[in-house]
Amino acid sequence: MVTGAASGIGAATARKLVADGYAVIAVDVDEAVTRLDGVTAVVGDVTADETWAAASAAHD
Repeated sequence: MVTGAASGIGAATARKLVADGYAVIAVDVDEAVTRLDGVTAVVGDVTADETWAAASAAHD
């Protein structure tokens, strides 16, 4: 799981992990996270319980 994945270091980290063959859940409040290739994107605030529930459900 990579948080802050819509841009910058978070996006670069998510892309690198995908390139290395990892299954990645990418989380960010910015909907741009949904445009990352090869990740399961979750749009939400990591301080919100519902975001963690969505990320957990995406992992299952």
